[in-house]
Amino acid sequence: MLPITTTTLPATTTSTTTSTTIKLVTTTTTFPMKIIPSDLDGNGCVGMDDVYMFEGYFGAGNINGDLDKDGDVDYDDFFLLSYQYDGCGE
Repeated sequence: MLPITTTTLPATTTSTTTSTTIKLVTTTTTFPMKIIPSDLDGNGCVGMDDVYMFEGYFGAGNINGDLDKDGDVDYDDFFLLSYQYDGCGE
């Protein structure tokens, strides 16, 4: 999960004739990452690194490449990878 921090200014203000004090309130909100079956390297997107990893799994019987969870690594998994490919900003 990725934390997102926001700062609200000012939460309270104390004023006197000689000085001013500002107190900041910081909140942290955590959002769950979307699970993408084709994200083999776990970086949150499907790019060329995932394609290279899948290439090593294809036909080799490595369960890590079984993206559709049907017990094998085949063209159905490749099509799922192709559909979910977003390039990771490459």
